[in-house]
Amino acid sequence: MAGELSSLEYRLLSYLRESASTSPRVGVDIYEVARRLGVSVDEAEEALLRLAEGEYLKIVKAPPTEKAREYCLSRFVKLITDYMEGRISQKEYLDKWAELRSTAEGAGAPLGIFPREPAQVREIMPSLVKNIQALQKLDSESATLHPEVYERLRAEYNESLLEVAKTLKAILLTIGESCRKLEERIRELENELKAIEVDEKIRNIDRTADKQRTKAKIEDTRKTIATLLSLLQPHQAERQRYMEEAEKIKATLTTLQQRHELVSARAMIEGNPRLQEEANKLEKQINQLKQQLATLQATLTQAKPATPEELATLITDIAEKPPSTITQETLTQLKEINAILQRIKTYQTT
Repeated sequence: MAGELSSLEYRLLSYLRESASTSPRVGVDIYEVARRLGVSVDEAEEALLRLAEGEYLKIVKAPPTEKAREYCLSRFVKLITDYMEGRISQKEYLDKWAELRSTAEGAGAPLGIFPREPAQVREIMPSLVKNIQALQKLDSESATLHPEVYERLRAEYNESLLEVAKTLKAILLTIGESCRKLEERIRELENELKAIEVDEKIRNIDRTADKQRTKAKIEDTRKTIATLLSLLQPHQAERQRYMEEAEKIKATLTTLQQRHELVSARAMIEGNPRLQEEANKLEKQINQLKQQLATLQATLTQAKPATPEELATLITDIAEKPPSTITQETLTQLKEINAILQRIKTYQTT
């Protein structure tokens, strides 16, 4: 493993091992580390975080620096990716989520705004759409309602919409700001790569390892941005899984129904109690599968989950011609959400 480390990383790891000779838990003064190793504070911190990424050490409490916040965010995104792609269980995800949140607390990383269940992020947008549609429907039915009923529903729907809108806005701000900082990091790394290539050419030396390391960082950062943005998209893989499961149930139902018809006919003709008992069991299985299929089909026929683009279009329409049921405070929140969505859209092409 030592061969995978840079000279600075190896020296830092050796220094930390010496410091941890009496205790497995070491408080690191990054300024003292930089002085001892004869490097800048930024270089020392980057080396420390690379060691953590390579699992040579574990950061229990991250410092309040920009690099530490970026490190915590990248770990959080990897954790979400591992869970969403089925590499870790829900229990493992929740345990690591709690541990990471504790680690990131000192760094000021904005992990707390994300729900403990990633799917909840995607569910917030459909919830917002549902609340907007309720206000639109109330507007169209206002003439048929008693004034007191209308005002009560108007207040309830606006309150519900405001609650969802504020939560969504906080999440969007976190994702947008994180993407912005990650893009800045990509530009820094690209400039670093150019400097390495120029240095390689001027001094006529081989810096292939440095170039590969920098390119890997750029690619990992792009993946981090993509994963953050994917949190706002409907989970198509989950829908596909439901569809496949429904098809399997249909195939099983066909087989069982054919078997039930045959056994029932034989039981009637032969007057065999054992065959009648088997037919009853088959009928019970068939009814259970029909219930499972109905539940799956109900899930699949629900309203299509909202995408950021669809939500932005809906809010734009609302802003241009707001229904009488929507309050100014609610409208302001929606406009702010739309502005954030427009900024986030610029990261889609990176």
